[in-house]
Amino acid sequence: MSYGGNRNVGDKNRHQHTAPSEEEVFRKFDNLQFWELQSVIKNNEAINRAYWKIRDRFSKFPEWDEKEMLRNAAIVAAKAVVDKIHTTQVRKIIEMAKDVHVKVSIIQEEKADLSNEIQANARKMMMLLAYTAGKNPNVSSLANSLQPILAWLLENPSKENFNRVYEFFEAIISYHRYFGGKE
Repeated sequence: MSYGGNRNVGDKNRHQHTAPSEEEVFRKFDNLQFWELQSVIKNNEAINRAYWKIRDRFSKFPEWDEKEMLRNAAIVAAKAVVDKIHTTQVRKIIEMAKDVHVKVSIIQEEKADLSNEIQANARKMMMLLAYTAGKNPNVSSLANSLQPILAWLLENPSKENFNRVYEFFEAIISYHRYFGGKE
């Protein structure tokens, strides 16, 4: 009696999980269904496809609404986890952004013009990103995502624009942690 062989094949098929489609993964990101993405985060191919789908949108950062900003931050964060980027690898950039954010917040009340300081720090952040990506190729996708945004900030150095870029950075770091990214 060899009826056990057929049952095992059926059991194998029943326990196999199919990888989510590109559309399904992107829909979850687009609908901000991050809790459903915990299972997808291990699927490097799906995350890479979602990242490549939005890659050309970074030059259009000023046009993003809040939902698109959060979705794109989550996708960049997921890509950073897939690429095994640790927060410590971009810590200097994060700290520099925080320092400028504190200055902008303190001086917010005083109608001071911070455009020169914002431009100087945007240049330094771009330089640090290039250096970090050169030192560690895994950081390249993160650098490619942030470079056009920092270039836009360099051309449009206002407190409001800096705060928007800073919110995007914070969202990336938060989602990176949420998706299991390492310190």
